[in-house]
Formats: sequence, C-alpha cells, structure tokens
Amino acid sequence: MLARLTIGQKLALISVTLSTVLIALAVSMLFELKNTMIDGRKVKLRALVESAVNVVNTYSKLEQDGVLPREEAQKRAIDAVYGMNFDGKNYFFIAQTDGVLVAHPTRQEQIGKNLLESTDEGTRRNYTMFLGAARDSAFLEGFAESLGRRPGSKEMNARKLFLSAEDKAWNWVVTTGVFIDDIN
Repeated sequence: MLARLTIGQKLALISVTLSTVLIALAVSMLFELKNTMIDGRKVKLRALVESAVNVVNTYSKLEQDGVLPREEAQKRAIDAVYGMNFDGKNYFFIAQTDGVLVAHPTRQEQIGKNLLESTDEGTRRNYTMFLGAARDSAFLEGFAESLGRRPGSKEMNARKLFLSAEDKAWNWVVTTGVFIDDIN
C-alpha cells in the first residue's frame, strides 16, 4: 500500500503520525501533571488538618486530665483553631459527628445548628459529605471534592478539595479545604 503513495503523501503520513504521537504524549503528560498537583494538595491538607486535630486533642486531653472543665477546654480549642488560618484567608471549621456546627469563622449564625437538617441543599450535601468522609475513611484520608467559596465571596463556584478528620474524644470533625480549580 505504501508503495502506491507519492513522496508528498508519504511525507504527509509521517507528519500526521508524528503529530498524533506527540499530541498523545502531551495529553498523557498533562494528566500526570494534574494528578501530581492534586497529590501535592492532599499532602498539604494532611499536614494542615493533622495540626488542627492535634490542637483539639491537646485541649481534650487537658479536659480528660482534669486541668480544664470541658466548656473551657472546648472554647480554647476553638479559639486556637480559629487562629490557624493559612494561605491568606483559608480556615478550618468544626462540626460534631451528628452534624451540629461547632465552629466556623464565616458562618457564625449557623453555630449550634444541625447542618444535616439545613433547608439549603448545598449545605446539607456538603456537610453530609464532610462527615461521611471522616467517618468512612482512615484518619487523614477523608477527602471530598465540592464547590467552595473564594474568600470574600458568597458564591459557591470554585472547586475545592476538602479533608475531614475526627477527634474521637469530643466527636468533632475538623475540616478545611484548598482550591483545585486552578489545576485545570
């Protein structure tokens, strides 16, 4: 079959074949780069959430040891976690395993409410996902993807990767997220 092609057609076939191989290689490398970047964000989230859970564990241990009453230990733990902002305006939030919001720096009006019973479908779905990820996964493996709000925004329109981990002493789930919409 190749013998019947002209030299111009053979050169065109070589060009098309090489172009196809190069495009396939580039696409494969981009997918690998995307996976590497997501893995990097997961490493970052593990370190951040582990630090926040360790802070909570420190105060729950103070309560268990009788150094602080529960209410005071929990207040101090929340204040410490509120002080752990990262990358500018990113923050942690805490909910009980039953869905009651314990601490959230931008949703103060919802603290004490069960967000699993929220009338807002997005809120209910997100908190079901966060709490389920912490419950159903190994410690520091409770990842979930959802839409999040960029700092200062009221719109949930940016892809975020969240990590939730449980503090067993108080049945709290500590969660934070990083944006991943820039990866694409």
